[in-house]
Amino acid sequence: MWTFDNTFAEEIAALINQWDNFCPAAALFYWGKNSNDTGLRIEATEIMREFVDNIQFGRDPEGWLFYGTPQDLDTDSGDTVYYRVFTNDESPMAIRIDFFGRDPNTPGIKPFAQFLTKDTAKIPIEDIPADTGSGLWRKLSTGISSATVSKLTNDPTIKLSAHAIGKNLTFNLPDGSSFTHALHIDGAFHFQNIKDLNYNTLAITNYNTDRILYYDQKDSTKLLGVFYRECTYTSHTSAPI
Repeated sequence: MWTFDNTFAEEIAALINQWDNFCPAAALFYWGKNSNDTGLRIEATEIMREFVDNIQFGRDPEGWLFYGTPQDLDTDSGDTVYYRVFTNDESPMAIRIDFFGRDPNTPGIKPFAQFLTKDTAKIPIEDIPADTGSGLWRKLSTGISSATVSKLTNDPTIKLSAHAIGKNLTFNLPDGSSFTHALHIDGAFHFQNIKDLNYNTLAITNYNTDRILYYDQKDSTKLLGVFYRECTYTSHTSAPI
């Protein structure tokens, strides 16, 4: 595991002095059970950029992205970007991610951007199986609609209504589910292509207490969209959902 000695406040100050530009950003970390089952997403809406490694949607811990120019974050051509994850010994620990245009083991190479956040979920270090990875920076192209998830008492059907785009998604709880309570949860529905949300199209649902994921088919990695409930902030999950 890569580490740095500064406190979160000290590292913020050092990065502000080091970089020409910085902006708010949010991350989604995914560390599965082994080093091959990992992912990372960074979303910087102010400059309309996102970094994607195995995760199309998601925003959990809020932080700061430091960079030279937005053009440094244009890799839509398919050029692979490498990253390395650093942590410190605070509790909760700070997490810094350095982005490189080449293998970070290349002698003398320096990052072209860095992201810093605070791990409010207090992830045990041993739960992080990987400290490097690769993905793509690209222009952010995610649509967002206000949405409501609702369910009637004793009814197994859960309905998601995405108001601004006029889309409704429904699914049933598994047979024998003991969850009989009513639901009415406000939040936001994130999607990439509204054309994927066609009438009478089958979607596979994966859900927990703070989000619902919709896939185009079973065992698919293509997400149709994600619903997030309001005021939910976490910084780690041991599985995508």
